[in-house]
Amino acid sequence: MSHKGKPRGYRRPIEERIMEKVAVAGPDECWLWKASTVTTGRPYIRVGGRVTNPESRQVNVARWMYDTHIRESDPNLDICHTCDNPLCVNPAHLFEGTNQQNVDDKMAKGRHWSQASEVCMKGLHPRTGSGTCRECQRATWRRYYHRHKTNSVED
Repeated sequence: MSHKGKPRGYRRPIEERIMEKVAVAGPDECWLWKASTVTTGRPYIRVGGRVTNPESRQVNVARWMYDTHIRESDPNLDICHTCDNPLCVNPAHLFEGTNQQNVDDKMAKGRHWSQASEVCMKGLHPRTGSGTCRECQRATWRRYYHRHKTNSVED
């Protein structure tokens, strides 16, 4: 016998492991993931043992919840959130969609990075498309020009 009286090699069921890391709220509220995430901020859990085990893999918790509680998802489609909260794993808030549908939904709700503000990155001038306004670009170019003009060696 090993740890906690379980036989050696015993692995708890994935559902048990996942649900202990979820803050379950009401049926219409977000169920927030309390454990670690990958660099994109999405909830994942490792199944199949340690990282060194070639059989182990990371499972997207939102996709697992959708597959388990709604229906088997198409691996070519994204799992999207109606609540726009990437840490939410409530199956009632999840739906399948293409990447383009996900982007369109994000744009319609004003969550795309390009819609974040109506002023430039420095907050000084109205934006003109990219994150930098024309006035800030011109000021950067002037500083660059003067710095390099004064540092250049004359023959």
